[in-house]
Amino acid sequence: MAWMATCLVITVVRYLWDLRVFAWFWATLFLVVLLHLFLIFWFPWPLPKAPVFFILAAVGVPHFYIVRGTFLLIERIMANRVGR
Repeated sequence: MAWMATCLVITVVRYLWDLRVFAWFWATLFLVVLLHLFLIFWFPWPLPKAPVFFILAAVGVPHFYIVRGTFLLIERIMANRVGR
């Protein structure tokens, strides 16, 4: 499961790479990675008995949109704050 979380965070970062010029992007990335490290090392992750495709579909796709949505929410908040 750790490899899947890592790949999905990297995919989101590549998807939003044009935002790398903003400090909030790096702060958000740091917090997302820190949260993932906490979750990976704090909770025991049993080996799945289901095929990887089903795990990716059930966990990975929503996880991608949650992380992506976090970045887009922070982007919207920061755009509103700068626009004032």
